[in-house]
Amino acid sequence: MSDAENQAGLLLRFSRLVRIAHTVFALPFALSGFALATLVAPFRWDALLWVGVAMVTARSAAMGFNRIVDRRIDAKNPRTAGREMPRGKISLPAAWAFVVACSALFIASAWMLNPLCGWLSPVALAILFFIRSPSASPGPASFGSASASESRRSAPGWR
Repeated sequence: MSDAENQAGLLLRFSRLVRIAHTVFALPFALSGFALATLVAPFRWDALLWVGVAMVTARSAAMGFNRIVDRRIDAKNPRTAGREMPRGKISLPAAWAFVVACSALFIASAWMLNPLCGWLSPVALAILFFIRSPSASPGPASFGSASASESRRSAPGWR
């Protein structure tokens, strides 16, 4: 297999890890927020680009983190056992590298928007990681996931 084929395969695996198609469907929400911001600030093409980059990288970091946290649960659940991490298609160190890279790109894109966004970007990531992985952290988000987790265990096919 050539390097190009290997890199294309790796890109495809990571796009499946974070469900890049779902990211595309979420992009209009970020863009509508940008459109609302133009009511009080001038439109800038570079800002539009950085909002898109920030949205995609923040979501990718959060989804990657969620896949890392849930990898053992996913391996036991027949519905999720075929995901990239439980199947060993993406290693734990590679997934962590992906999360760190996406997080760094998110922080950089936030700084490109303005200093306030830059300073607040780690807080935004922490919130996204907390919301995306309620099983890993106790708190308000865990309340809903506990009942969801219990219902999954009692669902047919759950072992």
